[in-house]
Amino acid sequence: MVVVSVTTGMRETEVLALRWTDIDHEKKLITIQRSLYRGKFGEPKTPLSNRELPLHAAAEAAILALKASTHNRGEYVFTSPKGGVYWANTVLSKVFKPVAERLGLPAFSWRSFRRSAETLMMSTGVPVKAQQAMLGHATLDTTLLYADANLEQKRLAGQKLGDSIFPEFSHIANGVATRLVN
Repeated sequence: MVVVSVTTGMRETEVLALRWTDIDHEKKLITIQRSLYRGKFGEPKTPLSNRELPLHAAAEAAILALKASTHNRGEYVFTSPKGGVYWANTVLSKVFKPVAERLGLPAFSWRSFRRSAETLMMSTGVPVKAQQAMLGHATLDTTLLYADANLEQKRLAGQKLGDSIFPEFSHIANGVATRLVN
């Protein structure tokens, strides 16, 4: 679940509703066409949430390992030991929370995976429309709400801003002037 979540930015309701038939190993695609919310299957959150996502090699390896394991118990990719589908809150409380505590990490949620995916896409230069399509957001505004700029990105933005306004200082690097300014 985690590998699929971090490589796609899918909502937990989409991850938990994945069927084996939603995964196309030949085309390297995951098709999102349903969600699982509070134990009920339904349509994805928005019309743009019905989408195809690229299947990253790490996610494919995890899915193939799961398919070959004893946990492969039916039509859904992620099934509980009893063969039913997982509830998002159960995974959060019984898996994510204890793992975070054991590793000394701050508490995180399913949304943390989506926010991290968005932040990484933004910081690596993925076009914003592609980010929106990956996350299945109806509006760009929602996509932008998910992104967090890190210090290095803010430093770069500040440098570009300052260089545009004061180009004569653009040659100062690491506190050492590379040319004198009058």
